[in-house]
Amino acid sequence: MTQDEIIMRHRLNLLLRAKSIKNISAACRQANIMLNELDKELEARGIKFCRYADDVNIYVKSRKAAERVMAFFIAFIENKLKLKVNKEKSSVDRPWNLKFLGFSFYLKKEGIGIKVHAESVARFKQNLKKITSRSNAISMDLKMLKLRKLITGWVNYSSVLQT
Repeated sequence: MTQDEIIMRHRLNLLLRAKSIKNISAACRQANIMLNELDKELEARGIKFCRYADDVNIYVKSRKAAERVMAFFIAFIENKLKLKVNKEKSSVDRPWNLKFLGFSFYLKKEGIGIKVHAESVARFKQNLKKITSRSNAISMDLKMLKLRKLITGWVNYSSVLQT
């Protein structure tokens, strides 16, 4: 293992534990470099997965298979990549019970749909209330500017949804 690999593993280990790197794009690049081996291993085993930086969702057909893949996943990350898995954030559950990048899945007649997760909706409503609160002593122009920014961001964020 080269010195650069040791440094990259150390940096990603810190990222996976704390997620406190200020430059998120650099953190995403580091995670993509470090977890490339995991991607290849999951693809070689024919396991369906979705990963963004260090957030990974793995899809299997049964709970038994999920627990087996979770054990493999933790062993691979900790033994082969020498990284720490946050076991408090790791779980085995149905896709519609989990949140991934602020979205969740739901069952519908034609198959599976995507929706904004309830926590994301609650956070959006909380931000709306904070901006529009009468106790918020800012000018109406500034309120309108903040509302426009929040709503535009929300519309862009939720534009990937299926109707």
